[in-house]
Amino acid sequence: MDSKIVQTENKNGTQTLSLPKLGEIDWQLNLDSKEFHADENAFVTVLGLERNILHAEEVLKRLAPSQRQIAIDTFRHVMKSGESQVFRCCIISPLERVHFVEFYVEKKNSQTLVGTLTPLLTIESCMQVAEVFYSLFENPHHGVLITDENTRILVCNQYFEQTTGYQRKDIAGLKTSIFNAEKHSDLYYQNLWKQLTELNYWSGEILTRTGSGDNVPQELTIQKINDGIGGAYYIGISSNLSERLHSINDKDNGGIDLLTQLPIKERFLDQLEGVCQSNNSDVGLIMLAIQPKYVEENPSAIKKEFARFLQNGSGATLCGYLGSDRFVVCLKFSKTQVAHIRQINQTIKRFFSSFRMADDEISNALTQGSIGISVLGIDAKTPRSLFSHANQALLEMHSGHKHRVSFYDQAIHKQIEQKKATEIKLTDVILKQKIDVFYQPIIDLNLWEVSKFEALCRFPEELSCETSVQELINIAEDLDLIEELDVAVAKKALDALPELQKSFGDQVGITFNRSVHTSASIAHILSQTAKMIVESQVSPSKVTVEITENAYFESEEQQANGLRELREAGVTLAVDDFGTGYSSFEYLNRCNFDVLKIDRAFIKDIQVNSNQFRIVKSLTELSHQLGLKVVAEGVETEHELTLMVQVGVDYAQGYFFSKPFALNSDSSEEFGQFDLTVFPKQFGERGGLLQLVTTNVPHLDPGDPISLAHEYFEREELNILPVVAERVCVGFIDREALNLHLTPAMGTDLESMKEATIWKKRVNQVMVLGFSEVNWQTRLSALPSIMSQNETFPWILIDERGYYKGVIEMHSLLRYLKEKIM
Repeated sequence: MDSKIVQTENKNGTQTLSLPKLGEIDWQLNLDSKEFHADENAFVTVLGLERNILHAEEVLKRLAPSQRQIAIDTFRHVMKSGESQVFRCCIISPLERVHFVEFYVEKKNSQTLVGTLTPLLTIESCMQVAEVFYSLFENPHHGVLITDENTRILVCNQYFEQTTGYQRKDIAGLKTSIFNAEKHSDLYYQNLWKQLTELNYWSGEILTRTGSGDNVPQELTIQKINDGIGGAYYIGISSNLSERLHSINDKDNGGIDLLTQLPIKERFLDQLEGVCQSNNSDVGLIMLAIQPKYVEENPSAIKKEFARFLQNGSGATLCGYLGSDRFVVCLKFSKTQVAHIRQINQTIKRFFSSFRMADDEISNALTQGSIGISVLGIDAKTPRSLFSHANQALLEMHSGHKHRVSFYDQAIHKQIEQKKATEIKLTDVILKQKIDVFYQPIIDLNLWEVSKFEALCRFPEELSCETSVQELINIAEDLDLIEELDVAVAKKALDALPELQKSFGDQVGITFNRSVHTSASIAHILSQTAKMIVESQVSPSKVTVEITENAYFESEEQQANGLRELREAGVTLAVDDFGTGYSSFEYLNRCNFDVLKIDRAFIKDIQVNSNQFRIVKSLTELSHQLGLKVVAEGVETEHELTLMVQVGVDYAQGYFFSKPFALNSDSSEEFGQFDLTVFPKQFGERGGLLQLVTTNVPHLDPGDPISLAHEYFEREELNILPVVAERVCVGFIDREALNLHLTPAMGTDLESMKEATIWKKRVNQVMVLGFSEVNWQTRLSALPSIMSQNETFPWILIDERGYYKGVIEMHSLLRYLKEKIM
């Protein structure tokens, strides 16, 4: 055989890799003597030795340690099975040449193995090794990353840096977990490491976190490499699939669709279960199954961007991908006891509106596609049925469905369609200003005269017969038409003021609402209001602008300056519906409001000593301390009016005085004949003894044990507990009276059996019987007379039937008198 090796040179004269001319070399191994026989020329060429007979150990030493074991295992297998085998390895000659060879092995007899050795490739020098390594490592088409056995990064090539955005100097020493996109399941990574441990390699598609924080799909191969001296490395070879999106279309890995980077069905359902379990009872869930329609030439790219916008721009709680271009989206909405359909409709509209911010091809994919909808708690009881119903509603649309959105629950679908029809009619009414304005009087409870009229919008019968005025106003806010509606009402109200003053007196003013639930800026709304008032030539002192409480406190403080400017111009500022939203007195004080309007919810069916009564009384007292006037809305009965007068409310409006009416209507004339002069005689001046009542005072039954009285005194800052039998106060217990029956040891570990029985004493055995009774409707102006007649405290307030209404303690009276003097 010709033993010469082909030496090739490039144009620069540098040696390159060479293919040996040497063909197959016959060899023989005697397992008894361990002698290895081969052609002498082959030994010189491949092993660098001049002998043709060697000990087997000498041959094996020329192999790298890991490959040495492969050779031994192959020899053993052939001897045991009799089957021929082939393996490849590198042989290193004394001249530091590296020969990549192929061994063919077969069994000759029980003591002998024979075969051929075929040189495949020869690397002549360390320089060539360096060139080969550099060419493979710094290749221009695959990223290469090498780590130690603990996956700490050692080095990466430039292509890896270019495609991932990481720099070697920034990631060297860090673990490869920095590339975790946090998309694949834990099981995915467990299986990856299991294969890597068992087979020393892993290959597949994976999402990788880049230096910019984006996730990109990659084709990755990880190979474990043993260094021959007990250590190991991992080498990762990757290619970016972002430019080959078609290759990963509808391909999932580790619970994630690689193109959309969204969870697939089962993982999405697991996440949905988690959302449902952590959800509050006042939060509802809507499921959308979406089949977008792509009209561009590159659907994979649009699909990827559509998924990205779903996840990052739509406000969705959860997104998933089911394959075949079908997506699922979970939306949250706030449940309310009323206007349930409105909340659902608003949430879905917000979702659609968010796509206005997307590129046209993304927005069109949604609007021209199909959507099925299910609502948890309405048509679905479990997360899986919610998912199933939304997809069922979507699939049923493919059979000639004329709409692009379909609800699983047809009742909801019908209501949504009706709401859409209402929105169309309402839009037409507002833009064409086909609205009326009604006026409701607000009565000054001190002067007992009409102070102002609130302007309230009214809609044509075709709308108002089907939907309440408040719901229509809410829809106007949803449609972002509330600004146009407010302006139309305000202008008509300002124009009507002279006519109202002509009918009800020059002292009459006008009040109208301005909503901040609009896309217009706060500054624009306030400047627009000021401009309207100036153009109307109405005196600003006759104008009150109402802002709904929750609308104000949800907005930023940027409107504070605008409010202050209006107030400085003479306009009165009112907070409407106070108590139904955030109720922040800090904001009231800071932003210079003039009037607080207490919502009807706190006035309806109010009773002395009820929670409603305590709230209204506290709001009134605190408002007066802040320099605000108080208006009670929705006063409908004489009883409600009486309590409002008693607690010192400044103004009242409601059906008790008049329903809202149109100008020059019969109702207007009827109110014109309403005699307010009788009220000063009936109610006297504003404010009664109820203002001095101690609030939040529980009362006892005569049969209650004194342990209950002790518990009240320990738990709350109370001085007195009335004892009431069948609604009549029969006595009271104060701390002094109770302590007369207790010992220092009671309630401690030193308490005796005899002392323990004292706790069971009944309240009627220890209560004080001496107190004064005063009519609960007594005016504050009668205090001097009442004080001279009733020197005994506490004062128990009673009605005309003698029923208990409240209690006034001496310290409350003294505090009131001190404030009056100062």
